[in-house]
Amino acid sequence: VVPHRFEGFGAAKQRALALANGDWVLSIDADERVTPALAEEIRNLPVAPSGPDGFMVRREVFFVGRRLRFGGMGNDWVLRVFRREGACFSPDEIHEHVEIAGRAGRLRGTLEHHAYRTLAEHVAKMNRYTDVQAAVKRRRGVRYRAWMWLPSSTVTVSSTSSASAAASAPRSTSLVRSVTRVATGPSTAVRTHTR
Repeated sequence: VVPHRFEGFGAAKQRALALANGDWVLSIDADERVTPALAEEIRNLPVAPSGPDGFMVRREVFFVGRRLRFGGMGNDWVLRVFRREGACFSPDEIHEHVEIAGRAGRLRGTLEHHAYRTLAEHVAKMNRYTDVQAAVKRRRGVRYRAWMWLPSSTVTVSSTSSASAAASAPRSTSLVRSVTRVATGPSTAVRTHTR
C-alpha cells in the first residue's frame, strides 16, 4: 500500500499505473468482482505484440443486491484489461477511464459491479458525485442551468407545440415514441423518447 492524498479517481489510478511493473494491467474498482469465467479468459489471453492493446469487459450492474437487466445501465462495456505500456488514465476526478494507443478487443467473461447495497448508499454517492461535478464546473467557469441535466438528444425549439417539437427533433434509427414537454416559455426544451 502506497499512501497518497486523494485528488480524484483519475489521478489515483494514474499513480497506481505508474507503480505497476507487469506488461498487462487488470484495473477494477473496489465494488467490482471478476467472475470465474472472466478470470479464466484473462489467464488464457493471447498476448501477441500484433494483438489488441486492451480488452473491453461487459459489466453487469447490481443494485441493492439485484442485477439490473433493463434500462441501459445493466450491461455497459468498460476497458479493464490493457497493456501497461502506452496506457494512461484520464485526469477526471470521477468517471475516469483508461486510454490506450491501439485497438481494443472484447472479452466474453463479465465483471460484476455491486454499485449500491442500499438506497441510502446510492443517494449519498449521488450527492458526493454531484458536489464533485459542480466543483469541477465552477473551476471551469461554467454556471449551473437546469437544462444542463437534459439528455443530449434534447432539442430547443421556439414553439410550445409538441407536434412541431417532434418534427424538429433529431431522428435516430429508432422510431420516436413520444415527446414530453419539459418547460414552457419563449423557448421550450423537449425531451424525445425512443424505443
